[in-house]
Amino acid sequence: MDVKPLQTVLLPSYTRVFSCQKHRGETKCNRINSAQAIKHMAKQALLKQLNGTTFVAKANTNHWVVVDNTEQNGGSAAGASPKEMLLFALAGCTASDVIPILKKKRVALQNFEIRITANEREEFPRVFTDIHLEYVFAGENIAAKDVEHAIHLSLTKYCSVHAMVQAGVKITHSYSIVPSL
Repeated sequence: MDVKPLQTVLLPSYTRVFSCQKHRGETKCNRINSAQAIKHMAKQALLKQLNGTTFVAKANTNHWVVVDNTEQNGGSAAGASPKEMLLFALAGCTASDVIPILKKKRVALQNFEIRITANEREEFPRVFTDIHLEYVFAGENIAAKDVEHAIHLSLTKYCSVHAMVQAGVKITHSYSIVPSL
């Protein structure tokens, strides 16, 4: 069977979404729901300059964030720098995996944080040379094997940010289990 995806068409009102395929020279279009359409769409983001090197950005979720720089570098010091955002994304991604995995294992987690340490080279571009993630779990009767398994699954299977960043930066991790934070 010669079936090739052709395109997904979003009409300006976004009320009707169609997925079209070409089959034996004939194009057939089917109406699909918006959740199915999102699977067909690429991620998109927009960055707008506010002033100097102060920007606002949003992506498909439509949540605005401030991306900024220091005042001496043309910014207004009103938001995180792009490299800080990368660290937030890495920690946020793995945390978004670890917490549900532990919840599924019925781990009584009272609090959680990831402390990130990143070193950068001196010359330009000042890329990160290594990043260390320190997972801190707070609660009673938290088993080390559950924590290790959750971190392992996140870093080797689920966290897409880790998968992208580790291609160019050495990433290490450690964890601790404490009674409270």
